[in-house]
Amino acid sequence: MKKRFGVYILLLSAGLLSACPTPSTNNEQTSADAGMTERTPPPELPPPENPIGKQDQPELIDDGFVFTEGPLWDAKNKIVYFSDLIGNTLYKMTLGDPVDIQKVRGETQLGNGLALDAKGRIVTCERITRRLSVMESDGTVNTLVDKYEGKLLNGPNDITVHSDGAIYFTDPPYALSDDKKELDFNGVFRLAPDGKTLTALWKGEAKTLPNGIILSPYDQKLYFADAANDVIWVGTLKADGGIETPKKFVDTGEGPDGLAMDANGNLYVATKAGVEVYSREGQKWGVITIPKHPANMTFIGEDRKTLLVAARPALYQIKNMPIAGVH
Repeated sequence: MKKRFGVYILLLSAGLLSACPTPSTNNEQTSADAGMTERTPPPELPPPENPIGKQDQPELIDDGFVFTEGPLWDAKNKIVYFSDLIGNTLYKMTLGDPVDIQKVRGETQLGNGLALDAKGRIVTCERITRRLSVMESDGTVNTLVDKYEGKLLNGPNDITVHSDGAIYFTDPPYALSDDKKELDFNGVFRLAPDGKTLTALWKGEAKTLPNGIILSPYDQKLYFADAANDVIWVGTLKADGGIETPKKFVDTGEGPDGLAMDANGNLYVATKAGVEVYSREGQKWGVITIPKHPANMTFIGEDRKTLLVAARPALYQIKNMPIAGVH
């Protein structure tokens, strides 16, 4: 593959899995007396702490893209994947001095959000084909899901994966004309670990644009952005993988897009203002200013304390974040 070399800067060395404790699959234990499975509470999170103020300034990694999106940290293979949405390309980046950026896949059908499924395969939210696709180890790309109750999805945008393998994703109708739209809502969905059962968790009206999505530490809550109304919603996960009726979490700056989460439950939101950061109670800690308009971000590196920000034509890193990231 043709290599692209970024700005010659030293990124945080990649390697181990997140320093954050690994969530248990379902937080369940068996009751010997009742002979039933019960959900047990997750470990208590540390006291709230402002994660802004001690981190380094944003550093440019590389630019010259069209619209970077969907950054994904593959800790096992020490690789960052990211999409160039408008450039219609999937890239991988190996950390080092210099970084090494290579094309993985072209014609991604306006591929956006990325995730690794339970088998370690790359799942891509494809706007044009209106599906979640999965890339096999040989490079073959297949449809994971593209319909809900026999109707085509609008165009999956962003994605997060539960520790049990269930996939949660948003489905706004960006660039989809009314005559092509088959669903009568803009949804947030859950694809069960079996890869077959698709459930609509939230059905937004025509004026909504569900966008970024992320799970909290230990998979207790699901957050998602409504980019049309500048709102973050949150729903508590139920034992069956569904969510309780979502509630408004916070009002944000203009156009909330991608989301990230740290081990203390702080929520990071890409908006026109920069990376806005909120405590798990909804208190706004502040904004991390990025030189270009951010679209999405994720935590990377050996201790997951480097925040990688996809900002339209560029990629930035912010080292020495006080709290490690999750998901």
